[in-house]
Amino acid sequence: MKHLAGMSILRPSLLATALLATTAGAVVPMSVARTGHVTVPITIGGKGPFDFVIDSGAETTAVYARFAHEQNLPVAESGEKLVGQTGAADVPVAALANVRLDGFVTPAISAAVLPDRGDGIPLAGIVGLDVLGDKMVTFDFRQRQVSLRAAGGYDRTGGIAAQRMLGGLLAIPVMVNGARGLAVVDTGARETRINRRFADAAGLVSKEGQGGRIFGATNVAIDMAAAATRTVSFAGLTLRDRAIRVVDLPVFAQFGIADQPAMLLGADYLAGQRLVIDFPAERLWID
Repeated sequence: MKHLAGMSILRPSLLATALLATTAGAVVPMSVARTGHVTVPITIGGKGPFDFVIDSGAETTAVYARFAHEQNLPVAESGEKLVGQTGAADVPVAALANVRLDGFVTPAISAAVLPDRGDGIPLAGIVGLDVLGDKMVTFDFRQRQVSLRAAGGYDRTGGIAAQRMLGGLLAIPVMVNGARGLAVVDTGARETRINRRFADAAGLVSKEGQGGRIFGATNVAIDMAAAATRTVSFAGLTLRDRAIRVVDLPVFAQFGIADQPAMLLGADYLAGQRLVIDFPAERLWID
């Protein structure tokens, strides 16, 4: 099963996919889509560039159905099970040849084909850990750029240790209002979301029905509550007086952390920071 922004399709790990590095490093511009997602330009089979959401919380790369149709991608109707933030669904898969993110080329990817977004806003797709998972990746939200370095030959000391979750996603220790929990680092999530066990431990006052709805990759709707934190601390950084969404997402159970204080650390809390993730070494730094 693969995870995408908490989504997964069950099958052998995609992190074993060999990546070909044509340069020692790469830098690409970071943009924000109409949906609020952080995107980077990639090419597929020499076509593009196309703006894909860059997602540290996705095991696999994915494309939306409209994009797959427009690009005449070969799609296998016999799909695989996908687990998104809000639930699971069987989806077809598409073959992507020669996926290039600036200096790095992945020769072939089997990508999940997602249903088009319920809000009607077109997105091309999502680039996940089958492209990023053997790299050191810098998400510079201040300079609006993403840089990649090939594995090996760089300093792996310092930073904080992360915990590898199902699908290769990384989680780090976090404190909310002094209560301890675990945060999955999810650059593909626009908003930070906390489960109710963690919200209760942190003494958050949840306003039911005021947090909007999340549809996730499978377009299954779940209502969220709204709350506000006093302090959120992780990786040496402390954020104060931040809005947060309270919801028990099915993906927490998939990660095996539904029965403990847990959250998805989204782009809203990472904005303005310089985040460095060394996926192979399972370490993370924040300036």
